[in-house]
Amino acid sequence: MKTWLAVALLTASLAQAGDGIPLVVDERITREFVECGESKEMRALVEALLASGKAREKTDSYFAYPIKGTVLGLPFSEIWIGVCNKTGERGCGWAIFQSFTIDMPLAKAKVKLKARYGVDFTVAKRDNEADATDRPILTKEPSGNASVLYCDPGGL
Repeated sequence: MKTWLAVALLTASLAQAGDGIPLVVDERITREFVECGESKEMRALVEALLASGKAREKTDSYFAYPIKGTVLGLPFSEIWIGVCNKTGERGCGWAIFQSFTIDMPLAKAKVKLKARYGVDFTVAKRDNEADATDRPILTKEPSGNASVLYCDPGGL
């Protein structure tokens, strides 16, 4: 998909999301997350979300957006985007952070990822120098009813 078309579709979707209609993200947008990468469409989504001003929560380290979709074959209901401060600046290493709230318990998500990729995503794989994640890490969400799949910048 052309990046300009993706941006147009995402902008339209965000406008609808503001009207109480949930934004749904196609898995093609998150396809490079398996290596903690970011497709052009994902970059466009991140920029559109930040520009929308419709974060559910804003902290000094991330903004949370309630959107639905699939990542690595798992359903998610929220994305956290790393920021440098509450203004949403993205010029620091922490801005590489992205997290998806997976709509299933850790054990079930772990089995599904292992079946699809042959890898245990609960075991971190990190770059030796920067300590950044080379593949997403799956962890338990505090409530226990969901899990979290995230990539972070390590020691950047």
